[in-house]
Amino acid sequence: MGLMYELGNGVTKDMGEAVRWYRKAADEGYEPAKEKLKLKTLGTVVETALSESELKEYSSRAAKYYNEQNYTEALKIIW
Repeated sequence: MGLMYELGNGVTKDMGEAVRWYRKAADEGYEPAKEKLKLKTLGTVVETALSESELKEYSSRAAKYYNEQNYTEALKIIW
């Protein structure tokens, strides 16, 4: 969810909401979320690591799992 809000894929782009979701995942012990929160500029790694079409594909797949309330699979897609 944090990545979806960070990139504005399927939701309105909202960095505050992205950070809220990253914190929630980090509080549950999810290491990738902890690392994401350590970045000085959220989005820099994601934007440079994947092409736009790859981002859309991953976001679409994550949104599908999220809509099915399969949050574990959604997190696997975006991390």
